This record gives sequence, C-alpha cells and structure tokens, in this order.
Amino acid sequence: MVEAMESEKKYEAVHRQVLADLKKAIGEENASDNEAVRASYRGGTVGVWTWPPLPDFVCRPKSVEHVQSILAIANKYKIPVTPIASGMMLPWIFPMSRGIVIDTMGMDRILEISIPNGYALVEPGVTFNQLLAELKKVGHMVPAGSFPGTVSVLGNIVAHKTPGLNVGINATHAVGVEVVLPNGEIVRTGTATFGTNYWSDYSYFTPDLKGLFSPSIGTMGVITKAAVRIYPRFEVQALPIAVFDNFNSAFDYCRTVVRGLLAYQSMAYHWKMLPYLQWAHADIPITKFMEIMQLRKGPKDMPKGYSYDYCTTHIMGYKEQVEGNIKTCVRLAKELGGQLLMQEEFASKFPGVWAEWKGAYMDHETEKIYLKGTAFGSIDTLVFVGDVDSLKRMESVMFEKLKDYNIDSITYYSRMVDQGRYAHLRFMTLSDNIDERQIDETIKMRDELMEWLRKNYPSVMLIPPAETIGTTKLMGKIKDVIDPNNIMNPYWRGKMPFG
Repeated sequence: MVEAMESEKKYEAVHRQVLADLKKAIGEENASDNEAVRASYRGGTVGVWTWPPLPDFVCRPKSVEHVQSILAIANKYKIPVTPIASGMMLPWIFPMSRGIVIDTMGMDRILEISIPNGYALVEPGVTFNQLLAELKKVGHMVPAGSFPGTVSVLGNIVAHKTPGLNVGINATHAVGVEVVLPNGEIVRTGTATFGTNYWSDYSYFTPDLKGLFSPSIGTMGVITKAAVRIYPRFEVQALPIAVFDNFNSAFDYCRTVVRGLLAYQSMAYHWKMLPYLQWAHADIPITKFMEIMQLRKGPKDMPKGYSYDYCTTHIMGYKEQVEGNIKTCVRLAKELGGQLLMQEEFASKFPGVWAEWKGAYMDHETEKIYLKGTAFGSIDTLVFVGDVDSLKRMESVMFEKLKDYNIDSITYYSRMVDQGRYAHLRFMTLSDNIDERQIDETIKMRDELMEWLRKNYPSVMLIPPAETIGTTKLMGKIKDVIDPNNIMNPYWRGKMPFG
C-alpha cells in the first residue's frame, strides 16, 4: 500500500514536470492535461474497436519547431506519442498507449500550389474544404472521395494512404513528405531532400522513401508537410452511369475504362448502396429504406426499378475528348451486356443519388456529400484488396459466406486503383456498433475470413492484414534505429506492416 502511494506521488511529480516543460516549449495555450480536453482525443468506437484510454497530455503545435520540442521532451521522459491530423477516427490514431497526443491541425497553411508541376504543398491541418476552395480558383482539384470537408488532406490521403479516391489512375496521391523523426531530425523525400523548392517523388539519386511514412500511422515520425497530386478540372466534366445485371461485367467495365484512360475513376456500386443515398436525401422514407435493406434477403432480390450494379464513370477533359470517351464507354458497356445512362436520365430517376455523386465526382465540393465517410452505423466494413480477377470471383461467394454469420443486409462498392492494376471490394453491413455480443462475433468473423482467404484466395487481403512476409520485421528494425526509445505510437510496433 505504501509502495503504491509512493509510486503515485512519483507519477504525479513527473506528470507536473512534463506539463511544465511542454507549456514552456510550445506555449501555455498549446499544451493541456485537462480531462475534458483529453477525453475529446481518446478516439471512439469504430467497427469492432471499443473505447481506448485517455491520453495524459494533448499538444497542439503551430510549427515544425514545436513538434521537435515535443519529441525532445517525450524522449527525455520516454513518453508515448500519438500524432493525429483529424483523420477518420481509425483505430491507429487512438492513444492506445496513452502519453502525448500531438494534434497537428493547428499547422494549417497551404504553402504552394504548383500548377506546372501538378502538386500542392500543404501542412497537416489543411482541410479538404480549404484546399479544394483554393484549387477551384485555378481550375484544379484534389481527390477527396466521400470524406467530410473538415478533415485533414494529409491525415487521410498521405498518413493513411487511402486508396483510389476520385482518381484511380495513380496508386498514391502523395508526391513527397517532410517528417520530423523521433529524435527531432527533419527528413524530406524525393527531390526535396536536396533542399530544392521543387517536389517530385522521382529522383536519380535516392530511393523513394516516402513509403516509410505513407502510411506509417505515426510509428516512424510526425509528418509536418507533404506535396499531394492535384488534377486540372478541364473544360468539361461528365458522369455517365453504366448499369449491369451482374458484378463480373460491371467490374470488367470499370477496369477497362480506367485502364484505357477513358476516365479518371470508375466505381461499381451494388444496388443496395442507392437506398442509403435515397434515404439520406429524403427521396424515400426511413420505413422504405429499412424494408429494402433488411427484409429483402438475396443480393439480386431487387425492387422494381433498380439494376444490379451501377458504375460511375468520372470523365474530365476537353469537349471533343469527353464526347469521344463517352461514345467509347457506350460501346464498352454494350459489349459487356450493359448500357450507359446519360446524366439527365439517371438524375430524373434517382435525384438524391445523383446529387451525391455529382457533388463528389463533378463539383468536387465535399460539403455536398452526405455519406461523409461513414457506413451508416455499420459495425464493420470488410475491405478486400488484391488480384483483380480474384476479387471479381469473390462477389457472389462473399454474399453466401456472410450468410453463415447471419448477416443479410449486405451491400458493397468496388473502386479501381492504379489504373485497375488492383482494386478494392468493400462490403458493408447494418449492425449495432455498441452491442458487445455483435462486436465479439464480428471479431470472430474477421479472423475466420482471414483464414478462409489464405486457403481459397491467397492473392486477396482483408484490410488490415494480419501478417506480412518480412515487411513488419524490416520496419521494426528501421524503427529501432530511428526511434530507440519506441515513443512513436508504440502500441502498433510489430502489430501491422507499418512497423
């Protein structure tokens, strides 16, 4: 009892000293141990994750120098650090090891928009709304997907390396990054490592090291700026919708148009994705939505007026180019047994769905997007990535497989990445995400699905993958060198391929 009391007194003394050091280094207003402040940074319940612990301190740096000072203090006292930049509340930004949360959203400058070189150089606090508004003035856009406009650009397309987004012709949207390593040293990747004002991931003289940090979920350092790819809007944008009666044809269509550079992105949506958006935009009442989603059991048991799969085809370009690409898309859809609906035809039939897709793929205005990156209360989303033909074969199999777990209200969408060299297939379910029994069952389901994939679809992964061949070990060795005190997000060391 006496030892416990002495230990508590020692902890309190160290705690007070750490807080004093942090406030002196970055300013009174930028460091806090207030319980209400700390509680707002603990994360939340996402998928099968329950409430994580509270951090001990929250720091809001305003500069690279502030970040360096915080890491120096963390190393001195060997305190865990979890860097965040809004993000989508994914588990790896939760303070699983307590310690210091570094909220980089106060570093929010757009440092450069380089039209000739096709990138924007931004700090981690820059939001999609902020960057898209500036890019619109110069006729450009940045891939934003269905993220809320208030979240960090870098936190989602660099630190987490979210695949695909609005543009499926590139595997990554990060050109280069600047990172403060755990020891306080600054590293820039690509051409910027030579001190130039020009950012490119291509260099004759260095390997492309940005992959150490994008993604690394905060285990390798703190990203303080990055150059991200931007794209011209051109003079015409179009969004013809191809419809098919089976997933195989829809998938082949999406892959063909992206591989052939006919479109910036093409995505296949299972028909049950449409009632989500119809309900969200008040096109149908909640009672009709629940009837469609829960009472109809089979994936092909569609209400009258729906097709099985809808493929959005995001085309940007010059007038003559877009007209020619649309004609080619009409031909390809017909050859694969489907048809291409023009924008006006689809909009008259599904006005709410059209408003959603138009906001995402044509207007590039995230505040118009209702989904805001959520799965409408689903307990889990099963994201499969890998070999494109294996993914195509999995669609019908997964519907049958998920029935084994008494999951009937299932839908999905599939997105092309890197010109269709790989894709992701994301199944979504309606469940109670605070029901502990369902959480336990979902964890069990995920483990069993991973084992099933290893045996039947070895070239497909369920994200996040459980194991790697050598990568986790190598990243761990690199982390040991640059982070000998293991202060950077230590909970995740060795648990995932990010190190």
